[in-house]
Amino acid sequence: MPNSEEAHFVVAIGASAGGLSAISELIGELPTDLNAPIIVAVHSDPTSKLTEVLRIKIAPGMKIKKAEDGEIPQPGWIYVVP
Repeated sequence: MPNSEEAHFVVAIGASAGGLSAISELIGELPTDLNAPIIVAVHSDPTSKLTEVLRIKIAPGMKIKKAEDGEIPQPGWIYVVP
């Protein structure tokens, strides 16, 4: 087991298309100084604008982007799984 200096944590959130309000509530309760990336996966239409919805309505002021293949998630960011 790695010691605390080596440990890395990720917050992963998954929901169905109707779960945006639950995601909003959960993200709103997370500490602002959370030292972990947040990964959000929502079962929705691939053409949906989830990244924009998160940015404007759910987590304004937070750094949000679509996750990219091979990318290493960084603390302080919300990554949306396409």
